[in-house]
Amino acid sequence: MPRRVHFKEIGDKLSYQVKFSSSTSTLKEDAFGSVTWSNGMHRVRSPFVVTSKTDI
Repeated sequence: MPRRVHFKEIGDKLSYQVKFSSSTSTLKEDAFGSVTWSNGMHRVRSPFVVTSKTDI
């Protein structure tokens, strides 16, 4: 995940990748959270959901 994101104008979209790992084999339920960047004046918030992936 980048430490900084640089937007040039309102409405710009950027992408990034985040990798999650677990010390247990599976999650019992989905986990919800968000990543927020702030420069003291503006904030950019990216919500996410982490769910277990099991092979059938």
